[in-house]
Amino acid sequence: MTPTSKSSPLAWLAAALVLVSALVAVVFMQTRLDRELSQLPEPERRALFERARATLRSTCAQASGPEVTKYCRQQADFIKRFPERDSECRELAARLAPQPSR
Repeated sequence: MTPTSKSSPLAWLAAALVLVSALVAVVFMQTRLDRELSQLPEPERRALFERARATLRSTCAQASGPEVTKYCRQQADFIKRFPERDSECRELAARLAPQPSR
């Protein structure tokens, strides 16, 4: 008698649970910074926002070189998470965001 290649329902269930657990972990990690920022007291969050905006205006507006560009892209992504962001921040962040490649 030859073994069959059928998977048991228990194996499918285990695989589905692993997949769902991985997705939950990814979502949790992606939203962690947003939660932490929202839990900061407003004056501290605003001060952090102002420092990030000053960095985007001064250092990143004229960014060149791979390391500076990488840092500025991270700062652009960071500032987009603040509720205080305004049109200037959105514009700066959009300019510094990585461009999709073909």
